[in-house]
Amino acid sequence: MVQAKKVIVDHDLVKNLTHLLRMNNGGDKYYLLEKESITMLIRSVTEGAYADFILVNEQGTVVYAMMNHALFAKNVLAALKNTSLKACYENRNAGLYIGPSSLLPDDRAYTIAVSSLASGTNTLPGTFIMIIDISKIREVVGDNTSIVDSSGTYIIAGDYSKINAHYRDFEKINLSRPEGEKTAYFTGAAGRVCRYTVFRHDDLLWILVSE
Repeated sequence: MVQAKKVIVDHDLVKNLTHLLRMNNGGDKYYLLEKESITMLIRSVTEGAYADFILVNEQGTVVYAMMNHALFAKNVLAALKNTSLKACYENRNAGLYIGPSSLLPDDRAYTIAVSSLASGTNTLPGTFIMIIDISKIREVVGDNTSIVDSSGTYIIAGDYSKINAHYRDFEKINLSRPEGEKTAYFTGAAGRVCRYTVFRHDDLLWILVSE
């Protein structure tokens, strides 16, 4: 994230892409000429299984999307207000922000958006968003593991119908356990023993539950 933001600031990409958008009255004639080189710039300094990179300007307009062209020139406060991109824009000054799982236009898989403000001296600030396919996270945590947030809402689950729904055994999870006690167990409503681990990073708190 830090490396990508430096590229964005050094090349003043938010200002330049916003200018190209205005030149073509919101179309993509000029943008497409620059898109390939911008993608190469960002990819050269990032590592990981990201499904997309998105750049939003000060007005909330998507001025760059590496893969999902349906997002280009859309405003996150209007046309995309029901997506995680709106939450990323609204939390752009909160440091590193991890949004809820959601489906974006033209996407078939649930994704998680990770965002941060990209700004520097004499540059137009923007919100840089990395999109992660939740299937990539499931490859790391395992097929039998779900991820629940601090409010008890499913972030990641093998059954996609559970995503953003409430985890029924959440009250059996003890979030006040000492930091050193990483793994604990409880008996779920279905009578099965469940193992859970609490993961914390800055303001993020996820509970990994395995059945």
